[in-house]
Amino acid sequence: MNLIANMQTLQQRPEQPCKHVFVKTRDGELACKFCGEVKQSFNMVARLPMDVTYQPTSQIVFGRGLGNTLNRYGLLKVLAHGPRGAEDVGIRSRQIRLMVQTVEPPGLQRCLEYASKILTQLNFSDNSHEKNVIVSNMVGACVRKLYAFVTIAKLPFKKKEMVEAAVFFTLSRLGFEPDPPAKVKGDYLQTNLLCFHKKYLDVCELLNRKTQGF
Repeated sequence: MNLIANMQTLQQRPEQPCKHVFVKTRDGELACKFCGEVKQSFNMVARLPMDVTYQPTSQIVFGRGLGNTLNRYGLLKVLAHGPRGAEDVGIRSRQIRLMVQTVEPPGLQRCLEYASKILTQLNFSDNSHEKNVIVSNMVGACVRKLYAFVTIAKLPFKKKEMVEAAVFFTLSRLGFEPDPPAKVKGDYLQTNLLCFHKKYLDVCELLNRKTQGF
């Protein structure tokens, strides 16, 4: 994003030549950090694996994407500059967006939204801290495993309890302890914010043990 903004500034003020300072970017290019001019680039299509994207992602986000590199109108502009111009540009744009979007169950979306709400209440919502990003990603991954397991196995489950167990299990793995300490009331584990049946915690531990190394 910074490179694009700087390139636009350079186009608006061509009378001011840039004193290039080239740095290596994350995608392997050598680009000027002031104007964005690329000195050395590689064929990213050939080097990029099929399951890798430069779109920021997180396991706790529905669809995993944190935002596309181009919005709908930006995609239309790029296609309009191609060999076919504006011919069927709307249809081609729609086809591309269908190819790259991820379709996930609405039930999973509700679980992830609830997990995100709990993390906000526990002060893990500030993504400027690396710790919070790691926690959110791990909680999202745990919720996804649980949802897939109970759905495939066709087991009855309560979304809120399952999500709360995933949050508790993940935070415990990372060394966080509830204050005041968790209490056991019959078959339920309870903190000042969470309350869930212990069977969900057992499933978390089972899935974590069986999926290590995958």
